[in-house]
Amino acid sequence: MLAPFRVRSFRFQWPADLATSSAFEMETLVLGWFILVETGSVALLTLFASLRVDAPLVGYRSLLSPDSKEPGALRWGISDQGCLRLGIAMPSKTVEPNWEVVLSKPVITSSQIGRWISLATTFDGKEVRHYLDGELIAKGWARSPGSLIIGNAEIGNWIESGTRQLPATIDEFMVLGRALSAEEIRTHASAHPRAGL
Repeated sequence: MLAPFRVRSFRFQWPADLATSSAFEMETLVLGWFILVETGSVALLTLFASLRVDAPLVGYRSLLSPDSKEPGALRWGISDQGCLRLGIAMPSKTVEPNWEVVLSKPVITSSQIGRWISLATTFDGKEVRHYLDGELIAKGWARSPGSLIIGNAEIGNWIESGTRQLPATIDEFMVLGRALSAEEIRTHASAHPRAGL
């Protein structure tokens, strides 16, 4: 009966399942990581999240928000109209950066509340592409500041404002240092065990 617990990875599955099952009770998940140890940045990027929005959105809500405003810092979130949004900080002559922003059509509507969806955004150094459930829904050109900075960041909250918390349960979240192809995005989104629920 206890034989599965002798397998190391099986033993660690239970605490991991417990942590993800209580995700809706966590207001924020503070992460500090470096994508590349030497530079702390990447030039190409894929952001992917499987989530269920649990309440209507009011105002901008963050999916990923680094604490930096340096050129190359990015903010990934959902606009007040429910559109997927990627903002990249560009050089500015003032304290506040200029933000290069690419929006999608609305991805969070009243029919999406309570339903599991997969969101993805890629940046290949020139073009931003937004995906909903593996399908391309928007693309737009964005100037590249050279490298994208993530550094210390929060998932589901905006560091500067406690009122920007995303009312959602996040099941999976990935940050990759390359732009996945449309086929790779589609394959990953359809392979998610909660796809379409």
